[in-house]
Amino acid sequence: MKLHRAAIVFLYVVMLYTVFTKTAFSQTNSENFKTYSYKEFFDLIEAEKDSVFELNDALIAFNWATDKDFIVNYNTKLDSVFDHTYLNKSSTTKNKFNRIIDRELRLTNVQFKNHAKYIGDTIYQFSSLYNFRFKKRVRLNEVMHLDIYNCVFESYFGISNGYNSNSVKVIDQENNFGAIDIADNLFHTEVRIQLFNHDNNTFKQSLYVSNNTFFSKPNTESQYHYYNLIYPVKIDQFFFNDNIIHEGKEFNLSSEDIESIEITDNSVFNSGCSLFLTKLDRTNYFNFENNDFKALLKLNFERFKNNFDIDWGQFKNGFVSTKGMGFAFRNHDYKRDFGANDSLKLIEYDTKLKVENEKAFLSEIQLLSDFYKYYKSNFNSRSFNDVYVKIKNLETRRMRYLHNENPNFKTFFRWQINRFLKVFSNYGTEPERAIIFSFYVIMLFAGIYLFFPNTWDEHGRKRIMDRYEFFIKYMKRDAGIHEVYLEEKHQDLLEFEEFKSMIDKSDKSIPKFFKATGHPLYKWSVLGTKTSVRWLKRFDIVSGKWSELPEKKKLWKTVLIICAFIVALIYDLLIKVLNAVMLSVNTFTTLGFGEIPIKGLPRYLAIIQGFIGWFMLTIFSVSLISQLLLN
Repeated sequence: MKLHRAAIVFLYVVMLYTVFTKTAFSQTNSENFKTYSYKEFFDLIEAEKDSVFELNDALIAFNWATDKDFIVNYNTKLDSVFDHTYLNKSSTTKNKFNRIIDRELRLTNVQFKNHAKYIGDTIYQFSSLYNFRFKKRVRLNEVMHLDIYNCVFESYFGISNGYNSNSVKVIDQENNFGAIDIADNLFHTEVRIQLFNHDNNTFKQSLYVSNNTFFSKPNTESQYHYYNLIYPVKIDQFFFNDNIIHEGKEFNLSSEDIESIEITDNSVFNSGCSLFLTKLDRTNYFNFENNDFKALLKLNFERFKNNFDIDWGQFKNGFVSTKGMGFAFRNHDYKRDFGANDSLKLIEYDTKLKVENEKAFLSEIQLLSDFYKYYKSNFNSRSFNDVYVKIKNLETRRMRYLHNENPNFKTFFRWQINRFLKVFSNYGTEPERAIIFSFYVIMLFAGIYLFFPNTWDEHGRKRIMDRYEFFIKYMKRDAGIHEVYLEEKHQDLLEFEEFKSMIDKSDKSIPKFFKATGHPLYKWSVLGTKTSVRWLKRFDIVSGKWSELPEKKKLWKTVLIICAFIVALIYDLLIKVLNAVMLSVNTFTTLGFGEIPIKGLPRYLAIIQGFIGWFMLTIFSVSLISQLLLN
């Protein structure tokens, strides 16, 4: 009897265990998912009497008979159904339907099965969440396929997922593919989107975030500080396009181990927005271009590939290394304690700590070096020159700090050399700037030489007095100005005439070659004098002694003589300036001609200029050659 009772108890326990096991594991069986239409799902939310609506292990599927209000129309071609980039064009059509959800949503393993249908020229997209306003928190856990279009989230919004084979069978039994599309939405407070695909070899997971506006207003419902976070890991595609991120709490955009990444055309007003783009070994497509970062950016970027597309111009407001910040704030959890003082700490790091902390400095240099190597390998000379200048500017700041910490000639010289290279040639990236500064140096020394005599300007000492003598002689004589000029040139002309006479007298005693070449030489020698005489005759329109002329002619002749005197004086000054400039060029280029053609103090200045010229031209040559080799 006791044995019979024991057998009954044993069978009863086995039966209870079997029932319990089936019940406990029925939630993970894809065949036992509770299925709702979209209308039924949202009717459940509105019927909920509590402030929080919770739902686990359910499938939300479109029903044509009841869910027409959830249709999104796209007037586009059929092939765009398979191209998620159409979301970047804000192509959704806002329906009049706009339901307000005034309850907190907590959904776990609730999967949305969406479809697209082509009717005529219109594609009807049956969206998961379209044109809703959520007043309270929305938490979606273990979601693997979801579309959110044209919604407003006034409180916290969060998505997290984990791979679930049963859920995969429910949402897509054929393609083994899940996608989360978030487009044309407005987020008022914290946003957290965290995707982790632990089975990325078979299940394909994608995240598309486009045309959204992110704010970070204080959330009174939360006693904790959440920084905005979008963090996909080991998924197939991640597109983040055409979004606007306004000032507010820290915005953290991170990705790891993703095959295709596109971050383009975003406007970021948030100061200190963080980008973590790491573990890119598996990444085959990477497009990071045309973003407008309005403020300083925090960046962690590793393992560049030559086939990546990265636009350097989008970093015009600068960036800092998150690794460097980690070293600088080693004893401070700057990630979670960035509250009201986050921008102040970021400014402190950028202006001070990244130069003073050696490890932070090296982290900054390493990050910039990665960009430099990338642009150099792609022959993008403009970008890698900009990156190189940024590296050298940071090094100059570091040298200044080291000199202030330990003042000596060595640290001072290094610092000043870098400063000079910055001004002179922008660290060798702009050889043309070296030419401009060389011109300034040449003209500066030419201005000094102008006021001192030199052997190149022998006639300059008494040239002006000779001009006075010539014009005074002309005004005191009755002869024309050309006659006075011929008297001045009489000695030179006499020598030329004697040369011509000697050739003519030796006509029969010398070969004809000398006569044939001697006469052209004579004519060429007197050509300048004869030309001057011809022009002076035309100029001398008032003849006679100046003292004997009538008052009107005297005034007229005075004006003509003064004008001629000024022209001659300007000519003399131009010659003197030209001599000074040529002397400066000769000294700067260290040609020398075997001597220094100047005496006194300028002689020593010429030696200094020669050293400066040698130094500056050497730097110019090196800069030019380096740019030619790099290009």
